[in-house]
Amino acid sequence: MLKHQAFFHFFGSLNDFLSDEKKGQSFVYNFKGIASVKNLFEAIGVPHPEIRKITVNNRKKDFIYKVKDNDLIKLCPFNYGINKFFLSLLSIFASIKIKFIIDVHLGKLGKYLKLCGFDVLYNWKWDDDEIIKLASSQNRIILTHDIGLLKNKKVIKGYWIRSQYPDEQIIEVIERYHLLSKIKPFKRCLHCNNILIKIPKSKIKDKIPLMIYRKYKLFFFCLKCNKIYWRGSHYYNMKKFIKRLKIKY
Repeated sequence: MLKHQAFFHFFGSLNDFLSDEKKGQSFVYNFKGIASVKNLFEAIGVPHPEIRKITVNNRKKDFIYKVKDNDLIKLCPFNYGINKFFLSLLSIFASIKIKFIIDVHLGKLGKYLKLCGFDVLYNWKWDDDEIIKLASSQNRIILTHDIGLLKNKKVIKGYWIRSQYPDEQIIEVIERYHLLSKIKPFKRCLHCNNILIKIPKSKIKDKIPLMIYRKYKLFFFCLKCNKIYWRGSHYYNMKKFIKRLKIKY
């Protein structure tokens, strides 16, 4: 079978998937037979949900483009080349219907996202097939540490979480999906993801510690799992976090 070669250049955050000698520069990739550009860039190590734009010899192409000898292929991630002012506008108009599903390694990130008021599904028992099925049927974005999961051809939307630390992971997601203006603390149940409702103190007096009852005025209730929430340390830590983000942007 004949050998072929193409030149690849990955921009921005796509370099996170590359070895040091390939970062930020054009390099030759050899392949055999007929191959789509998707097959080749995933063989190099970059999952398709991370790609926003593909050009071949300066012409825009899609995933199924069949690569030819000596093609110059440039690939850009989301947000690449967009200035901070435009990103701030995107944050204002970001979809309020954005929904996530996360893998087994990101439980704390899921909690942080729910604290921010976002719709997040998580179950440590789910395998890759179940996550992909739910993501597809409910139009959810997969957040994962598993690059192999994102390379699955059935995955439509997803993001590879770079950091190992939850406080950095939440910033990654907010930046990637322009969610700063959509943060609404105490909107969702941390246990079941259901929308919370306000509940009068008088109705829960016998269900919470007396000290908590006396200290706080506002309480929230989950109709699905019957959990009760109040604005304790998590709430005020989240307010400080949001304030820091707004100052940054």
